[in-house]
Amino acid sequence: MQFTTAIVAGVLATLASAQTLNIPTRSGSIISLSKASSISGSVDFGNKEFDRGRACNTDDDTGSASAVFILENGASISNVIIGKNQLEGVHCKGACTLTNVWFRDVCEDAISALGSGNVLIQGGGAQEAKDKVVQHNVSRRFLSLTDLVC
Repeated sequence: MQFTTAIVAGVLATLASAQTLNIPTRSGSIISLSKASSISGSVDFGNKEFDRGRACNTDDDTGSASAVFILENGASISNVIIGKNQLEGVHCKGACTLTNVWFRDVCEDAISALGSGNVLIQGGGAQEAKDKVVQHNVSRRFLSLTDLVC
């Protein structure tokens, strides 16, 4: 399973680094978060763009403290853009759904599946991947990708 995960992650990272996406136009200015935003329930961001105000200057796994969003078990986010100034994108602590989530620049990982529960990714995309687009190395977890562009 981990070997397959590594191959898929490598292919996605290669594709994402070679492609420019048609990311939707953001709504308003970029919102730079001083700390990771914890999400529970369902949030539609209406194509707002978020980052952490920190350039990608390391490929170390910096953990959830460096993430833009931390999704609690059962949370879902939609219609959001993760800007280039961040180290980690979205961390799912359990089951989560990401719909039309776009990443301008993937530093360490765009999406990290942590804990237990199924991860559903519908639409969205990632470009400029320096590392993995989806980090999925938890056993007994279902990962579903539909129309994700990398």
